[in-house]
Amino acid sequence: MMKAMQDMSQTFEDDLTQALIPYIDSNFRTVPDREHRAMAGLSMGGMQTFQVTFDHLDLFSYIGGFSGAGGMMMLRSTESAD
Repeated sequence: MMKAMQDMSQTFEDDLTQALIPYIDSNFRTVPDREHRAMAGLSMGGMQTFQVTFDHLDLFSYIGGFSGAGGMMMLRSTESAD
């Protein structure tokens, strides 16, 4: 079950960073750089925010996690940093 959750988390992260952000930057008036990009989330969205942004600090300057649990899913981020 943990492997399936990690796979789903990675898929969400890939969709966000490789598809959604480039789509938004090419179709809306944005300043497409780290200093002008933020991500925030509440509850599960907070957990996803931590996972995505800590893996992509080159993309996000501001991070807001509200009631987001780190839990076991955060091990993926800390393990990959070692």
